[in-house]
Amino acid sequence: MGPEEILQKKHARFTNLKHYRRDNELHWLGNARLHEETGDLTEAVKLCSIGLTRNPFSGVLYTERGRLSLLLGEFEEAAADLVRALVFDEGEWRARFHCGIAHCLLGAYAQAEACLTQSLEEAQPGAALASACWLWLTLLKAGKAAAAERFIAAYEMPAGAIPEIAHGWQKAVLLAKGRLRRETLAADPIGCEASAAQAFAVYAHARYLDRDERAAATALARLRGAGGARPTLAGQAARLEPQA
Repeated sequence: MGPEEILQKKHARFTNLKHYRRDNELHWLGNARLHEETGDLTEAVKLCSIGLTRNPFSGVLYTERGRLSLLLGEFEEAAADLVRALVFDEGEWRARFHCGIAHCLLGAYAQAEACLTQSLEEAQPGAALASACWLWLTLLKAGKAAAAERFIAAYEMPAGAIPEIAHGWQKAVLLAKGRLRRETLAADPIGCEASAAQAFAVYAHARYLDRDERAAATALARLRGAGGARPTLAGQAARLEPQA
């Protein structure tokens, strides 16, 4: 079954589920995610906005619209939505995590560090790796290499099996810890959010720690030119970096 057939099947299942057909946040959230899967992020944002006119206190919809805005490169709009999401749902890990990334991409590193530190404490093991990876990257971008080194040395990897979707974040953290070499990760495929974050970690390690400008330029060009891949947060971060 090809990608188009899978999406058609998902759409049919979505429209047949009674609890999604009601005019509630699940309806708008599910519809937005279907449009994201087809690559229409702009329409996905519009659907979240419609949902918010129906339910203006939905932290879930603010979180989703903020995340999608990040992927579109609309960082200020994303940060505003994610801050608002935390007003309505203070314990939402995803909102705090993405709020940290939004602040990082806006250069507000102190706020980013605070959000990511807290999201690290709240997240489940696989998700915690994502927070650890982005917190390390944030500290590096803030010029706090020593703090980044102290943090990652003290960070304890989650015990037990890690979901496949989190393997890229796991490798990024192992790279930061010095348990993997840049060269062993430099050619790994970039196909999802976690693998893109891993590729950005390879770049950050080369640029901010090893001061290897050639390797950094190669890694950055590869991440920016990830043809056919979906938009990713790491891809947006790479777009903001100066040409190495």
